[in-house]
Amino acid sequence: KESYKSTTRGAIYRKSRYRITAFCALVTGLVLLIAFAVAWQAARRQMSNADESLFLSQCQTVTAYVSSPYGVDTQTVLQFAGQNQLAVAVVDGGTLLTFVPDLQKETLTQLLASVQASAIGRGLYSSAAQSGNFMVQSAGQNWRCFLQGQAMSTTQWRNILVMQPVTVHSAEVLRLLAVYAAAFMLGWAALILMSAILARFAVRPIEQAQTEQIRFLASASHELKTPLTSIIGYSDMLRSQTLLPEQQFKAANYIYSEGKRLESLA
Repeated sequence: KESYKSTTRGAIYRKSRYRITAFCALVTGLVLLIAFAVAWQAARRQMSNADESLFLSQCQTVTAYVSSPYGVDTQTVLQFAGQNQLAVAVVDGGTLLTFVPDLQKETLTQLLASVQASAIGRGLYSSAAQSGNFMVQSAGQNWRCFLQGQAMSTTQWRNILVMQPVTVHSAEVLRLLAVYAAAFMLGWAALILMSAILARFAVRPIEQAQTEQIRFLASASHELKTPLTSIIGYSDMLRSQTLLPEQQFKAANYIYSEGKRLESLA
């Protein structure tokens, strides 16, 4: 019976440790998941900003090529546009020049129409065009756009439009996702292990206190049972047998002494 009680108490303590560990794992998992989501969004935003900065740098290079005092080097602009997936349109005094090595005419027409429908791009064919970068959507594709107006004189002007499709760097995104997922799993496993260790330390004082209580109750039970057994035995002897006066005195004295012993225990 005592072995069964000990086994039951051990099962209760183990269940308590498991519950504490599971609760800590759930809380830390949620915290890590939120941190993972925030870090992932920050990384995506950083990648987008890097692409935007690179695009603006490429636009400055195209602008320098087109604005060369020696005239537009068509071959150089085409080569640069092809290497960087750019579509370049130059409106020189109302005349449209395009440098689109990898873009079909129909797609270019739709793209220019989308640019003209935007707030900044509507001045593409005007000498009062606004300068700035913006986004448009054409044929199911998002495009980064950069428009710069140049006024050489009161009658001469040129607008330079640079466009680039927004591409998703799948390989880099997957690599970043794998790194973040691995960091998340390792961090979570380490926190679960720490939670299990802390749960063991948290339950140990309760287990020790319970053990001390059981030991105390066993000792008290033993201390109570011994005098009670003597009292019952001598009382039964006095009740059921005819004893000599000396024997009666001895039995009564023993009952009295054991009663005082119980009184001291209480």
